[in-house]
Amino acid sequence: MIQDRELDALVDKHVMGDDFRPHEDHLIRHYSTDIAAAWEVVEKIDDGRRPYQVFQMRRVGASWGATFDPTWAEFECAETAARAICLAALASCGVSCVFE
Repeated sequence: MIQDRELDALVDKHVMGDDFRPHEDHLIRHYSTDIAAAWEVVEKIDDGRRPYQVFQMRRVGASWGATFDPTWAEFECAETAARAICLAALASCGVSCVFE
């Protein structure tokens, strides 16, 4: 599974639009573990410029499911809400996270 800080760096680059530099890891928000930071990701994606992307979240068994697809045709699941938000945001930007 992709590690939290790797996921944070992907979100920072592909969703938030920041130019990540490895030596500046301490500057990247903890999007995948901090729900307040994850909510900034939701606001970035769901900013009204893409009316077809509507954020939705719900429990899926013991996990959290999140999507920016109003039909729920594609959604991401994770053990925490913050992580699910990050995965769904990356998917909505066309970035796939590969799990081992």
